[in-house]
Amino acid sequence: MFSILMVGISIEFFLKDHPRIIAILWIMLSISFAGALLSYSSYYSYIYTSSYILEVSLSLDNILMFLLIFKEFGIELANQEKAIFIGTYSAVFLRLAFVSIGIAILDELKYGSIILSLVVLITAGMMIKRELKKKKSEGNRLLDFIRSSLRINVANEQKSIFTKVKGKIVPTKLLLVIIAIELADILFATDSIPAIVLLSKTEIVAFSSTIFGTILIRSIYLNINKSLINLPHIDAFLAIGLGFLGIASSINSIYGMTGGRIGLRIHEETIALFVIIIIIAGILLSSIKGKSTK
Repeated sequence: MFSILMVGISIEFFLKDHPRIIAILWIMLSISFAGALLSYSSYYSYIYTSSYILEVSLSLDNILMFLLIFKEFGIELANQEKAIFIGTYSAVFLRLAFVSIGIAILDELKYGSIILSLVVLITAGMMIKRELKKKKSEGNRLLDFIRSSLRINVANEQKSIFTKVKGKIVPTKLLLVIIAIELADILFATDSIPAIVLLSKTEIVAFSSTIFGTILIRSIYLNINKSLINLPHIDAFLAIGLGFLGIASSINSIYGMTGGRIGLRIHEETIALFVIIIIIAGILLSSIKGKSTK
């Protein structure tokens, strides 16, 4: 995985003025990793692909968050790529830490799977609540926090993260934007990481799907298409998929802990297939509804 990641970063350096090609590059690298897994195990390749699609779907809100942050701080388009680049690759390390914690909970705690299932079910419940009541999204709440807490005196500089003002080194507006992007990613990671860990149950699959999905979201932003983030009711479909994932994983945990005496076993392939069908249905129906309301 890391060799493919390094290849992608290296090629991206030479194609930095061609964001569309970069997006295609990362999609192809993600597919190539799925192919590499397929040569080892069709099961792991299938679960990786499902986890990757789930990660991208749950992270679409990040694109809207990027738009809100850049608009709030007045960052010019030419300087946004640098903030996205730094924010994305530092977020990769944070997500690796989150995945490691999730895998440790799953492996080391007797009721680890139950704990992660509850987290996923809570996330699904919050999505349904947000969909039904049309409440303020997490992104807007985070932006309110940024407005109130990060409005410190900084240099109005967008090309570097620190600059000299009257002989003193001071932070710039760009640094605050990067911090805001990091906070946004931490917020949204609490939605996606437990679900990815619960679905994959394997460190390498969880790592790879999360990393490639995060980088793809950055690439989508650089090729911004607002129709991708204007999907009515997509949260409701994601909530159904996460709800099924949480319930099915809980049933499997109880089945395993009782030695098969209580409940039944739902195969991971079945869980992944159901989740992906729900996501695809949500995207298709939301796209149709979005077009009909224009």
